[in-house]
Amino acid sequence: AVGSSLNFVLGKSFLYERVRNLEIFGQPPVKDTTWYRALSANIEKDGFKAALLLRLAPVLPIPIDAHWYVSGCTPLKLP
Repeated sequence: AVGSSLNFVLGKSFLYERVRNLEIFGQPPVKDTTWYRALSANIEKDGFKAALLLRLAPVLPIPIDAHWYVSGCTPLKLP
């Protein structure tokens, strides 16, 4: 629990703006992509459920510990 919280805080503190402004292969910044806007809207609506689904989704190519870094790059708030 402490490690997950630390990963989330690191993601929120150091990665949030960098990831949102990241452009990959000439694509628009992540913050302007459809998938990021949909994820952010879902997290703003029901953050706990969205974070839980991200954590439990085995099909996403995200390593287990990286889910909290990804969550830190969204509007999710630490309780």
